[in-house]
Amino acid sequence: MKGMVFVSKLKGKKRRNFFGITGKSQIFYLLSFFLLCGVVFGAICAGDADSKTMKSVNFLFYRNIEKISCQPLLETFVMSLSSSFVFIMLEFLFGFSAWGSLVAPLILTFKGFSIGFSASYLCLYHGLKGAGFYILMLLPSCFLCAFSVLLLAREAIRFSFFIFSQVFPKIRVIPRKDYVVKLYFLRTGFCFILVTIAAFLEALSNFLFGGFFKF
Repeated sequence: MKGMVFVSKLKGKKRRNFFGITGKSQIFYLLSFFLLCGVVFGAICAGDADSKTMKSVNFLFYRNIEKISCQPLLETFVMSLSSSFVFIMLEFLFGFSAWGSLVAPLILTFKGFSIGFSASYLCLYHGLKGAGFYILMLLPSCFLCAFSVLLLAREAIRFSFFIFSQVFPKIRVIPRKDYVVKLYFLRTGFCFILVTIAAFLEALSNFLFGGFFKF
């Protein structure tokens, strides 16, 4: 019985070590703050945008809605995945730079800005219909995608710190802890799986609820 308990605790510890990217840390909370600031700033910009800007946004929105309503489910999935994949790849690549820790939060902020801007635009300029559209069609996939980018941004910063310590070994501004490269790739793959699920949710939401919204 004690052996079983020990094995169970050991497995749980390994599981937490891999999925520990959501663990309590200053980096995670700081990145969450950057994401939230992006959302707030995006919402404010949508509310303060002039008529010319909103006409352009309306044109893009109507064109996108028309395109999605006519295209197959697979194309909607691929389109959503490709747009999210850009954020994942940028965060992943910045992790290999000694200065990537300075840029990774900016990518996350921009992601938050796009979420806040789209949510504010739909609610302010399309009322309850826009709010319903956002909640049913966009919110599940946006939340999961933003969460995956947040997780990878944290790992990119940690790996960038490791690269920094290798390039500048005499500078002790950060703790010099080794980071397993294989683990970085595994966690990136996990985040990519989350983004893939988010793209599937968006395609599924469009299939289930797309017919209820006519703009």
